[in-house]
Amino acid sequence: MAQARRRTPTMKLPYCSRCNQPRTPDQLRRGICGACRRHRCEKHQPGSIGCYCRHGCRCDACCAAHSRSCKRATVGLSRMVPDVGARRRLQALSAIGWRFKDLGDELGINPRNLQRVRAGRAGGHIQRATAQRIVDLYDRLSMKPPPDSRYARERRTKARGYGWLPPLAWDDGTGPHGIDNPAATPHPMIDGFRKPAEMAAELRHIIDTDTPENIALRLGYASLASLSKTLDRIGEHALARRIDQGRRAA
Repeated sequence: MAQARRRTPTMKLPYCSRCNQPRTPDQLRRGICGACRRHRCEKHQPGSIGCYCRHGCRCDACCAAHSRSCKRATVGLSRMVPDVGARRRLQALSAIGWRFKDLGDELGINPRNLQRVRAGRAGGHIQRATAQRIVDLYDRLSMKPPPDSRYARERRTKARGYGWLPPLAWDDGTGPHGIDNPAATPHPMIDGFRKPAEMAAELRHIIDTDTPENIALRLGYASLASLSKTLDRIGEHALARRIDQGRRAA
């Protein structure tokens, strides 16, 4: 009687959770095979969080982007930040006559999107990267008004009618007059648009008549550091050094 052949047990292969096809363990990662991990979405680029959340893409790039976003949110580095600082900065640039087409060209952002932020119609939050680009632009242009023209004067008049305040009405940071502080109040002594040259001329006139702290308050600044930074922005480095010397002496 012939001896019966012994059957070799076959290994049951796991299945891909996306295409439901048997794959070897080496071909699977997070339960998904390599073919299903490739980016196939035509609406988004690889590495898009929106593609991961809205269209269910589980390619390696989108999964990595989602993982980074979750880690940033865990340590307090969310992609979204309050728009109060960006809104006030855009309003301040409008108050000194800058037009949004020029600002949009500088930032590489559609001017209509900037107008939505300026008007407070951005949902209360904007992307952190966009907010930082607006901060950098504000630091470059806040003390450099555009060339005087009829259109610039019209924009300043319109901004004044809306109640938008110029850059000199705010301090940097989150202090009591800080532009990034939602509860901050603007300097009450600043009313309307004042050219940086006028502020520097007034400072030269009163710099030896009072203490540095009182001079800063008279000019509408909560601290000597804010006044010194503003002077550096407009190129008045000699006055800024005198203010710094007074701050160190105090």
